[in-house]
Amino acid sequence: MKHNKGFSLVELSIVILIIGLLIAGIMYALNLVQQARVRTVINESNDFINQLQAFNDKYGSFPGDFPNAGSVWGTNCASPASGCNGNGDGYIKNNAGGVDERFRAWQHLQLAGMTNGNFTGVASVAGQGDLGVNVPIAAYSNSAGWSFDFTGGYSPPTGFGQYLEIGAFKASAQPVNPVFDPATAYLIDSKIDDGNPNNGVVMADGSSGASNCYSATTLTATYNLSVTTKTCALRFMFKK
Repeated sequence: MKHNKGFSLVELSIVILIIGLLIAGIMYALNLVQQARVRTVINESNDFINQLQAFNDKYGSFPGDFPNAGSVWGTNCASPASGCNGNGDGYIKNNAGGVDERFRAWQHLQLAGMTNGNFTGVASVAGQGDLGVNVPIAAYSNSAGWSFDFTGGYSPPTGFGQYLEIGAFKASAQPVNPVFDPATAYLIDSKIDDGNPNNGVVMADGSSGASNCYSATTLTATYNLSVTTKTCALRFMFKK
């Protein structure tokens, strides 16, 4: 008569060891994927800001704000061509002389051959950034995009100056909804800047669509690392 033998302690230990190694391998792979996605955010922000500077060097103006765009690109930019012009005040703004420079900026960069994409320069819904239409889709997530904005002078913790923002789509607005959990936002911030959500050249936006991105609207605020849901967008300042 045959007797079924159970696993020995040695065999159980080997199984547990294998499972542990598999879990560790999966966690390591997931961490590598997340690190790669974080690098795409950093690289894209640097690329776009470098494109802005290159445009400014060539045309003497930021894209979107460029007052002679119609003369350079004509009806390839707008019809009438004058509708393509910014007001030349040195900032990329909403409704500058009737033109939303925030959307024209991406079109100007594209027409100048400095960025990829095919951007309309206008909004089908007032103020709305449509991903892949008038603003670029972020490599980090196909539900997130990049946008420009200006909120007055740079004066942390509440004054941001001129900045580039990555956020998720939001109806009737720029893509500013949360796209990062606080730990990821902190990781990006600390790799470029000081890790402070309300100071420096990288600052968090936790005001749109969710809360709990950071602890307070003060210069001593910290990212709420215990929060695991998406509560943050990020702003990259490039002109104070």
